[in-house]
Amino acid sequence: MAVFSVLALEEIRMMNFKHVVAIVRPDVLTALEGALRDLGIRGMTVIKVRGMGEHDGVDFLSRDHLSDYLKMEFYVEAAKADALIRTIMEIARSDLPGAGIVAVKPVEWFSRVPEGGDTLPDVFVG
Repeated sequence: MAVFSVLALEEIRMMNFKHVVAIVRPDVLTALEGALRDLGIRGMTVIKVRGMGEHDGVDFLSRDHLSDYLKMEFYVEAAKADALIRTIMEIARSDLPGAGIVAVKPVEWFSRVPEGGDTLPDVFVG
């Protein structure tokens, strides 16, 4: 049975992770997947979303002002965040408005959900 040690929890707390969120056009997903694999980014969450940004000429009375996008979320070590952001920006760039956005947030605490018989620690955040 695997057990979380206090030392392991302290190491997890000390790791410097970033939460990168990108909202991009659906047509860039395949190219991004390959590039992210090459960067060593091994995990992401992709969600289909609809939305709009700040664009001149948007008719809010129209029923079709929302566009289809993908929201991609990553939890990466801070050292990989810059390369990830640059890759997303390069692949998703467009000459047309509405290419998407990228945001980065610090992560206070990070751990994977334990498997099977792993024992949970009493306290997760200090």
